[in-house]
Amino acid sequence: MTQLDAAAHRSAVVEALGVLGSGPEERFDRITRMTQEAFGVPLTFLNLVHDGLVTTQSTFGWHQGSSVPASEQFCATTVLSPEPLVIPDTTLDPRFAHTAAV
Repeated sequence: MTQLDAAAHRSAVVEALGVLGSGPEERFDRITRMTQEAFGVPLTFLNLVHDGLVTTQSTFGWHQGSSVPASEQFCATTVLSPEPLVIPDTTLDPRFAHTAAV
């Protein structure tokens, strides 16, 4: 499957879920709370990557429900990479240092 095919498939699956723009949902909020508690981090996100956008479906410590270009977000880079994404210092990474979350 090419990257273009994978992106189209991912977008179709996200659309089929029917959750975009549905507002806060406890099932997603529970995941972000548990992640924040488990890792002791100030921000956690449950993002959906679709149609060149990243939609924040649930968050702990950030704005929920916003959509931004996928090219500017960690999760889109992670989804498109076959390897784990590890960034020791986001303030020094030119791909992400300018983003609001950093």
